[in-house]
This record gives sequence, C-alpha cells and structure tokens, in this order.
Amino acid sequence: MSSPHGESGVIMERSSEAAQRAIEEQAAEWHAQQHTSEASSDRNAALTAWLRASPAHVEAYLRVAVVARELSVTATPPLYTVEALLADARDAPPVVTALPERAGVAARRRPPGYRRAAMAAVVAVAGLLAVLWGSRPTAPTNDAQVLTTGHGELRSWMLADGSTLELDVESSARIEFGASERRVRLMQGRVFVHVAKGDPRPLRVVTGDAVVEATGTQFDVRRQPDRVTVTLTEGHVNVSPASEAPESGSARAAVALHAGEQVVVMRGTVSVPRRVDVDRLEAWRSGRVVVDRLSLGEAVSEFQRFSTVPITVQDRSLAAVPISGAFDARDLDTFLGFLEATEGVRVDRSAQAIVITRRLATRAGGTSSIR
Repeated sequence: MSSPHGESGVIMERSSEAAQRAIEEQAAEWHAQQHTSEASSDRNAALTAWLRASPAHVEAYLRVAVVARELSVTATPPLYTVEALLADARDAPPVVTALPERAGVAARRRPPGYRRAAMAAVVAVAGLLAVLWGSRPTAPTNDAQVLTTGHGELRSWMLADGSTLELDVESSARIEFGASERRVRLMQGRVFVHVAKGDPRPLRVVTGDAVVEATGTQFDVRRQPDRVTVTLTEGHVNVSPASEAPESGSARAAVALHAGEQVVVMRGTVSVPRRVDVDRLEAWRSGRVVVDRLSLGEAVSEFQRFSTVPITVQDRSLAAVPISGAFDARDLDTFLGFLEATEGVRVDRSAQAIVITRRLATRAGGTSSIR
C-alpha cells in the first residue's frame, strides 16, 4: 500500500514542473518573436495580456531575457528589481520603486563595462514596463512621493514611467506625475535622471532658480545655495530660469544644452553652455572623487560628505592649493595618506576630528613646505 505522500505527491510535483516548463517555453517563444521580427500592435497587445495574466509569466519572461544577456549585469545584486513588473501583473503599479541601496557601492571594485551593462539592464526593464503600461490611458496620479538620502548614502529609484533617478548624498526630491507633465522637484542636493523614452509628457526638474525640461535623455542637476548646475550626458535638454525668477529681458530665454555640456543658473540668468569632462563630473554616482587641479579645500569637502568625523583645513592658502587624483570617496585613509606624502602637508588624526595643516620646512635636506 502506497503512502499518502507517495505516488500522488509525485504526480502533483510533476504536474507543477510541467506547468512551469510550459510557461518558460511560452516566455521563450514570446521573447524570440519580439526580437526576431518587426513589432506589431496586435502582437504587443497579446504579449501584454500574457504578461498580465500571472506574475509567473513576468518572472519567466525576465529569466529568458537574462539568459539572452539583454538584462544581465555583472553587479551582485543587479541594479534592477522585478517588483514593479510583478505589481503591474497584479494590476497595481507603484509610483516609485526603490532599487537596491547603494551605500556600499564605492567600496567594491566594479569590472570593466559595469556601468554600461547596468544601465542597459535598467533600460531593458523600462522597455518591458512600456509594453505593460503602453495601452493604459494617461491619467493624473495625484500621488507625490519624497525621496531622500542621508549622510554618505547614494540611492536609486525607478519611477512609474520607467525612468530612473539617482540621488547624491544628503539630497531630497519630490516626485509629482500628472496628466500633462512629469515633475521632479529637487529640494536639496544633486540628482541624476535617466528619462525613459516613449512617454509624451515632458519631464521637468524644478529646483531653485532653474527648470530643466527633457524627453528621453540623461542629465545631472546640482542645487547649491547660490546656483544650480546642469550637466547633460546624453540627448538634449532646455534649461530656463524658474517662473519665480525676476524678469530680466533675454535672460529668461531657454538655453538648449547638448551632450557633454554644462550650464550654471544664477539670479535668473542661464550661462553660456561650456564643454566639460562628463566622466569626471559624474564620478559621484559610483562613490568616487576624481579631481584635476581641484583645490585641496574642495577635495576635502567631497570626502567630508562620507566621513563620520569632521575634516578641517586650517590654513586658507593651503586649502587653495590645487591637487589631482582619483579616489574612493569612502576610503579616507588612502586620501589622507596621499596628503601626508605631499610636500608641506601635515595631517593630525583623532577619533573626534581630522586636521590638515602646513608642515614646517626643515633647515637642511628635509621637507619643504607647499607654496
């Protein structure tokens, strides 16, 4: 006599395995069709219906895509999550989906090509979201969410339209999506936005004295007490003074920014675009500090954003000395060691503070001070 968990249990397990295999085979067929022939509205509608039928369908499709290396990344864990897709399959898409926390990203070595592969993963997920949401009517959400980061914290989120948003340390942004526009209010700090393509609503970043308008592009906005700096890494954006800014003739006209350019907005005026080293300026996104003849004081302020103890440069002229190098923002010991090996610099460390001062010159054959 067979046990109650014997043959019937095996049959049930085999049935479940067969169903899973069938779903995976269907996912593989859908994936092949989407990438080996021209898209059609009928096929996209059919794929949408199949994906929405079950979260298992979404998971199977993503697994097939990973195997096909369309979503594969070298990071562990990957930068994307499937929560947004699974929520959509349950007909409850989130306004904002948090991507895995990046607090330790700078401490790990990334293999070559990591960022390109990671961003390709995010874009591919955004494309699948567009398929899922493409047939839905645009409607105001009236939902706003405030995203924030603390001291030494870098975070990323995926927005409801498939766009991704990265906040620098000690930053905050308010997400407001409506029927006619997508708006990000940067209240403090710095944000990098990768705008998903395909949404007819313009995406605007509003902060301080500036408005940045874009569709399908990538750009960086930094808010400081007296200015807003906008750096474009891909595509085109228009930068203009905010409506609250005082009228000043032609100063209110929008300035078109092209990839690799930067403008500064101050007192209702947008500067002339200038070419910049985008890779160096965007190093903050991976928790790095890359300086090229940057003043010592400014370099120290970059490390202060991650340090748990205050760092002070006591001599004003020393703070103005230019330095160059590339550092991990969380590896303060290496940076301080670099300074200690620099002629004329002294570093005093304690558990309460780090003080950088001039080292006195010796009379014969010793260290000479920085000039």
